[in-house]
Amino acid sequence: RVATPGGIDALAVDDRGRLIAAGLTAGAVLRIDPTNGATETLLFRPEIIWPDSLAKTTGGDVLVTVNHLNR
Repeated sequence: RVATPGGIDALAVDDRGRLIAAGLTAGAVLRIDPTNGATETLLFRPEIIWPDSLAKTTGGDVLVTVNHLNR
């Protein structure tokens, strides 16, 4: 069980098996370690309104779409 700030929409998995999550209402991208439930904020900025989708490149970068649906 993991507590996250707000709803989660998209998920991706990094090279170490941790979840990368788009935190919709938190306006953040989070990393969650499923082995211990630790949650880390990877990206937070006031301009990130409703992060929606995630994609991981072959180089390991994570791409995020921000759609501002609630504006």
